[in-house]
Order: sequence, then structure tokens, then C-alpha cells
Amino acid sequence: MRDDLEAAELAARLEEHFEELYERCMKDMPICNPHLRVACIGFRPYGDFNLGIVLTPWFMNVCASPRAGAPKVEDRPGATRGLALPTGNVDFLATDLDGFDRLLFASLFSPMDDFADHAAAQATAEAAMDALMKPPEPASPPSPPPKKEPVALDRRAFFRLGRRA
Repeated sequence: MRDDLEAAELAARLEEHFEELYERCMKDMPICNPHLRVACIGFRPYGDFNLGIVLTPWFMNVCASPRAGAPKVEDRPGATRGLALPTGNVDFLATDLDGFDRLLFASLFSPMDDFADHAAAQATAEAAMDALMKPPEPASPPSPPPKKEPVALDRRAFFRLGRRA
């Protein structure tokens, strides 16, 4: 339960940070979709990280933040780091945000022009988070080759087979 609380607190702090950033300098930028608002979706503990999706009017990113007691992200800002998620390996960029330890972000969408409204963007973020946390389906084994019907050979056909070899 404490782990879930830590993830929820991170999500609330990220929402506050990006809402303030939006109000201060982004809301009049042409890159922003005016039908969207800031939201943090699906934050939960995963290994050494709290993982979730940050949705803003200008981007949708997966965010990974080291959990309390876990090693901090040592990668320099802008460096790529792969994280093994249930769905497979995902590349993240190390990022510095004021008031946070170094975070990892992986871009899903930017700009956000293709979303008609916030509900559509939020549904996409929820589906993306579910997909990231779902292991891939195991490959189905190849189907066996079709069985050949036995060929009926009469005595003459049988002896003719030997001559062709």
C-alpha cells in the first residue's frame, strides 16, 4: 500500500509541475492542443521505479522515477536508457525537472493534435499503460506439416520406383 501511495504522490507532484508550466509559458503556444489538460495516468510501482503516463496538451510520455531507496538515475540528461517492461525493452531519455530527482521519459505522442478531446487522450494513455504492463503473447508453435496420404502401389509401380534412383 505504501508503494501505491508513493506512486500517487509522484503523479500529483508531476501534475502540479506541468500545470504550472502550462499556465506560465505553454498555454498560448501553437504546439498545445487547447482541448487537453494535464493528467498523470496509471502510476504504479514497477521494480525500482514508479511508472506511469504524463499527459499534457503538448505531449504524452511514459515516465519512470526511481522509488524510495532505489538507485538514482545516474545517466546524464539526454542519455538513452533501456528499461525492461513486461511488453519488452523500452528506450527512455534521462531528464531533469525542477524539484525532482532525475527522471526517465519515453515519448508516446507529440504534438497532440490528433486528439479531439481530453477523454480520447486519456483513454489512449490508459490503453498504452495497459499495453506496456502486459507481457507479449507467447508465439504459437508452428503447425505440423500436413500428413501425406499413402500412395497405393501395385507390384509393377513398386519395381519401377527402384529404376529411377
